[in-house]
Amino acid sequence: HGCDDGMIRVRKLSDGARVREYVGHEDRVTSVWTTKTHLCSGSFDDSVRVFNLDTGECQHTLYEHEARVSAVNGMERQPEVFW
Repeated sequence: HGCDDGMIRVRKLSDGARVREYVGHEDRVTSVWTTKTHLCSGSFDDSVRVFNLDTGECQHTLYEHEARVSAVNGMERQPEVFW
């Protein structure tokens, strides 16, 4: 889930144990979208970040937004394309 502290925490459904944290946003994370290999997130810090799903490394940061990012989404047939 996205958090007010700018982190994204992935937990197991079975017991709530933390699996991985994705770090990089500087404000509340508002949305998350995943492909087989990446996690894309939007934030009130006016950015979209693209993380490697397995390593947690932030691979791209898109700062072109003029305001808070309230949602990210992608294309099922082209998972490398998102908006």
